[in-house]
Formats: sequence, C-alpha cells, structure tokens
Amino acid sequence: MDTFDDVIREAIQQLPAAFESRSDVPPSYRPERIDENFLRDDNNITLLPRAEAERGDESTADDELVNNDTIADFERANSEAGFEASAFYISFHNCTEDRKWGIFYYDDAVRALATKIKRDLGITDDKKRARLAIEILRKHELFHFRLDLFALQQELTLRRPLYNKYARNVYRKVLFTKECYEESLANASSVSGWSIYKHLANRLANRSFRSFSRSTGILNIEDFVEFTEVDDAQMAAFTGWLTAPSQIDEFVRKLCKQAPPGYRDFDRDPNDLRSALGGQLLTNSVNKKLPKPQASWVGLSGAFADRENCPEYLLISEGDSRPGIHRIIIRNRGDVWEFHKYDVDLWPSKPHGHNRETGEKLDLASGWIYDRSRNPCRKCTKKELAELRAWVEKRWPNPSLPPLVWAAKSIALG
Repeated sequence: MDTFDDVIREAIQQLPAAFESRSDVPPSYRPERIDENFLRDDNNITLLPRAEAERGDESTADDELVNNDTIADFERANSEAGFEASAFYISFHNCTEDRKWGIFYYDDAVRALATKIKRDLGITDDKKRARLAIEILRKHELFHFRLDLFALQQELTLRRPLYNKYARNVYRKVLFTKECYEESLANASSVSGWSIYKHLANRLANRSFRSFSRSTGILNIEDFVEFTEVDDAQMAAFTGWLTAPSQIDEFVRKLCKQAPPGYRDFDRDPNDLRSALGGQLLTNSVNKKLPKPQASWVGLSGAFADRENCPEYLLISEGDSRPGIHRIIIRNRGDVWEFHKYDVDLWPSKPHGHNRETGEKLDLASGWIYDRSRNPCRKCTKKELAELRAWVEKRWPNPSLPPLVWAAKSIALG
C-alpha cells in the first residue's frame, strides 16, 4: 500500500507545476517533530520547563502578574490574527527548502494558551492543559490539511494547478475578512466535537467505543483531557448522546469569536461556506460559488486524511525565553507580514517583516523588500510603509522603530 509520501512523489511527477513554491519557517524558532505520544511521556520536557509560574499555591504575586501579562498577550494576538498567531499549516504544495510541511505550533503560544486554560477552565495539571492547548489548535489546522488534499485530488483530475494559485490570488487577499471562508471552516472544526470528547474520554484512550452507554458518568474537566482524536464517522455514531455545551465548547467558541473577521464567522451555514471556498479554489476568484453536490466534498477528503499523515512540529523559541507572545501578523495590501520583537536576525532592520510564503524580508526603515538571496526585489509604497510602521509602533512602543530612510538613494533592481 502506498504511503502518503509515495502519493506526493507520484503527484509531483504527474503535475510538477502544482509544486513550484517554497515556504519558510520563522528563523527565530527551531522546528522539532512531534508525534501522538508527545506530552504523554514523563520524560518529555520540551514544552513545559518555561511554563509561566504554574506552581499552584506556591505562585507569588509576581508570578500572577506574569501569568496575567502572558494571557493578555495571547488574547491580543488572537484578536489580531486568530489561531494563525499560535500555529500555522504549511502545504505539501508549498513546503520549505528542506521539504518540511504540516502543522507548526509556536511553543510560546502553546504555553500562553495553556496558562489561559488554567485560569479559565481550572485545569492545573501541566501536561493536560498543554495537550488541550495543542488539540484546540490541531483541530483548526487539520482542516487546512484536508483542504490541501481536496485541492490535490482536483488538480490531478483536472490536470492543472489550483492550490498555490488560490493561496496567492485569493487567500492572501481575503485573509482577515469575511470572505476568508477557509478560516471560517477551520475554526468551525476547532469548535465542534467537544461534548462528545467529554463523555468518551476514557473510552477514547483505549479506542473501546462499543462499550459506551448512557450510564457513563460525567467526567470532571481534568479527567476528560485524556483523549485521542476521533474521526467524523465515530463522532456521528455518538451524536445521540450530545448534551448541553461543555466548558470546553464555550471556551473554544469564545476564543474563535474574539478572532478577526473570517475566523470569527465560523457559525455560518457550513454548506454555504464549503460552496464559497470550493468556488475560490477552483475558479481562482473571490466570489464564485461551487454548486452542489460538488461543494459537499470541500475539505472533507477521505483518502489519506488521517491525522497521522500530517506531520506536526513544535517551534522552539531560540534566543529569548521571556514569557508572552512577541510577534505580530499584519496583512497589508495583499502581503501578510510577520514581525518578531526579539528576532535574533537583525537584518535588514530591527524589527523587520517576514513573508512566510515567499521567504521575503521587509525593511521597516526603507520599505525595500528582499528575496531569499538578500537581493532587493520590490518596494512598499510610502503609504504602505507608514501603515506598517504605525501598526508595529502601536503594538510595540518599545523597542523603538528604526529611523525612516525613505528618501535615501534608490537601489537598482537586478
């Protein structure tokens, strides 16, 4: 039986034009591969050592201030960029130079979300709330993986590239707007299913689904976070036992509602969302709709859609261990720029913008944009640069921005 890696290799041979682009992982983070046993092994201390002052009754007043600041950072980042500030998906259509793709979780964001989970849900066990933080983000990111698979299926059938054109010409334009149907559906995936998890926690650990009955007691909130993900068919089999929303339902729903447009519009009719997203993907247009029944399959690919086929990485902070989230994501005129407050790389300015999709860097002093080889390739307009600088300065009044050098001698493009 072919592995998913075999499928990708064969697809590249059949349609190489669909796999031309390259993505980047933020340079201030080291990716570490994780698997289903992550945070279950008592010896795994990758994520937990820098958890902010999580020592129960031993916490000091200073610790509580740190926790409150960390939670405020997370909530601000979520309101600005949704779950994109905490985790992101790199497509196998658009992998990194060293062939990495899949789900990437920022370690500082996972710790910050886990701190918020402790405060809002009362889960005190370090590993349980770290697992829950990852699972909330994973459910969102796995929708992006399923859409990736649907796009590949359509590409191989139609014999033409779709995904990268959609990502470049549609997704980048609609991100953080109500027309970003992909993020609406991804957040709908993150919000759904928590009531079932609550009732099946112990059964899920052993995959012993048949023995579940109405007599199963309600587990407390710390016990139920001992789960593994169930697929859609297993979820459907237990819909008769759904009860009122659990604390987790309410917690995740509130997070998603506090996110930007698109992300927070997850509770629209899913059939309409799938039709709109399918139209964007297949027509390379913002407002085209995919008719039924074709729309029913958008983001629901069955073949190879299992979670184990999607690699996952934890991005380990390099060079700075201060608590909180020290990056912002800004969409400006079709470009999505990521800024890192304590970036170890000081070129071309401090701070500077990263374009995760193209690998370009933005100089906040001059407005010049450089490619991966450090060659100037284009330039922001004066208005665009002023907007970006104003946003960064509002978010990070300290450290100060580099001096504006817009009037400096132009660089000749090669």
